[in-house]
Amino acid sequence: YPNPTSRSLTVQGNILDNNDVKYSVYNLTGQIVQYGVLFKGETAIINVENLANGAYFINFNGSNSNYVSKFIKVE
Repeated sequence: YPNPTSRSLTVQGNILDNNDVKYSVYNLTGQIVQYGVLFKGETAIINVENLANGAYFINFNGSNSNYVSKFIKVE
């Protein structure tokens, strides 16, 4: 959350309960435009301020889970 966003996304839920999680942000043409790692036990905030306005998919890959969500970036 929040969605839509202008600066950052905060990740909540059990995705970070047990392991570090890799994430990738994709534009609508499937290109990876941002990626990184969210570390277990840390506040999970992803800065998207440098992305162009538009719709994106974010894919979270943990050791035992995979989750995809859509978000909108606005100014």
